[in-house]
Amino acid sequence: MDESSNKMLTMIAGVILTLLVITAGFFIYTNAKDNMEAAINQMDELSNSMIESRITQYTGSRVSGRTVINAINYFYDKGEKIYITVKIGETSTTYLYSTDLRSSLGRAGISEAEDSASSTYINPMLDFSGSIERNATTKAIKGIRYEVID
Repeated sequence: MDESSNKMLTMIAGVILTLLVITAGFFIYTNAKDNMEAAINQMDELSNSMIESRITQYTGSRVSGRTVINAINYFYDKGEKIYITVKIGETSTTYLYSTDLRSSLGRAGISEAEDSASSTYINPMLDFSGSIERNATTKAIKGIRYEVID
């Protein structure tokens, strides 16, 4: 082969090699991008879970009346914008905020919840089922609903 053919083959090989490197780069970039997005989503979920854990620690399939009272006092002391509804029998009592979170109920009813002579007394020995209530749109926690377990 003459010198011009060698130059032409070298140039074609260089172009092919360059295209392979560019293709590999795009392939690596798209895979890394997908993996990074998945990692970021997992970190967001973990972060939300950790933030919400201060609330979810007061819920579960079986919590004591003492835990319910502690939750009401904890969220009141922290100034948390959340409501807590306690259902005992047919009576439901809401503490801290109204269920639409528009108006604060303040300390109203909290002392009665701890007074055994009150009609809204929360017996620390009773078992409750606690569940989280979320905003339908934002999925943010609005409140906790407790109901006595028979």
